[in-house]
Amino acid sequence: MKCIHQISPEFLKGKKVIVRVDFNVPLTNSGTVAESARIDGANKTLTYLRNSGARIILISHIGRDPKETLSPVFEYLKPTTDITFCDSWEKEKVENSINTLQNSQTLLLENLRAHKGEETNDEEFVKFLSSFADVYVNDAFSASHREHASIVGIPKYTKSYYGCQFKSEYDNISKVFEPEHPFVVLMGGAKFETKIPVIESLLNKADSIFVGGALANDILKVNGYEVGTSKVNDLDPEYGQKIFNNDKVIVVEDVKIKAFPFTKNKHISEVGIEDKIIDGGAETASILTQKIAKAKFIVWNGPFGTFEQGNSFLSKKVIEAIALSDSYSIVGGGDTVAEIKKLGKESVFDFISLSGGAMLEFIAKGTLPGIEALE
Repeated sequence: MKCIHQISPEFLKGKKVIVRVDFNVPLTNSGTVAESARIDGANKTLTYLRNSGARIILISHIGRDPKETLSPVFEYLKPTTDITFCDSWEKEKVENSINTLQNSQTLLLENLRAHKGEETNDEEFVKFLSSFADVYVNDAFSASHREHASIVGIPKYTKSYYGCQFKSEYDNISKVFEPEHPFVVLMGGAKFETKIPVIESLLNKADSIFVGGALANDILKVNGYEVGTSKVNDLDPEYGQKIFNNDKVIVVEDVKIKAFPFTKNKHISEVGIEDKIIDGGAETASILTQKIAKAKFIVWNGPFGTFEQGNSFLSKKVIEAIALSDSYSIVGGGDTVAEIKKLGKESVFDFISLSGGAMLEFIAKGTLPGIEALE
């Protein structure tokens, strides 16, 4: 793979450069950008292209509904960027918008998913996208686990490079493959299907793997523990027992139970059929604090409690422990990062990944479709 900085400014001047960014950001109820980290993450790449005199064409998806629009992102960028917006994938309208671009100007095209050819990697759509670019840049590592037209299609026809945000994600997450030891993995969240490949891939690398959040409920249930009305998935019992009995795996020892108006701390053997687990408990926090204190490398993905309801006890304890350790720490996953930002603790971590599912798939497989396309 080649970085965009390997292209000289002299070459880029006047060239049309299509940049696949990830502007899939949350919006407020009034339709404005609520969290701009992914947009701001593209600044280094776009500044380099702008200063080089390139004509920049930005493509991204937003949301799951093809009817969603990137208009709020355009409004966010407009005060600080010489940018225009094409709100349609009508061929003539797109071409006219591109043909009017001047050096150092930026054009944002509408939501990629508004065109049916994006998710199907339709060859006709790929050729259409490729036709108006001299250079392609993938700066959307967070979308590179998808075999979509804008990720794997365009590089077949266009000189292709990766951007600064892509490089940052790739370089930092790659540290997982040759970690310093002790290496501690912290896994939370609710979707076991996305975490199983990661846990399996790290069992031989990590010294300790903690499983918390709703993931722990699944493991407890298949191993005969009562989880009451807590959130669970349909976890394969054989796999759940295998994980629970692995010496490297740590599962919650105690939990916080919802009890009005306060919470109760219970050992996992004391949970009743009417109880609802909302967080990890004090004994679990003590165990993790000791592990983290000795760690040299930490990876965390997935929240441990129902943080959106204010249950962040275990997460706070983990953050406090990481802050006191001399480990290199990486954290990722939308909900995890949202919780950390809500607590105002971003500065504790060496690297905050904006990749979510791509981070997990990259750790599990060592590559992504978007990486292979650039190679």
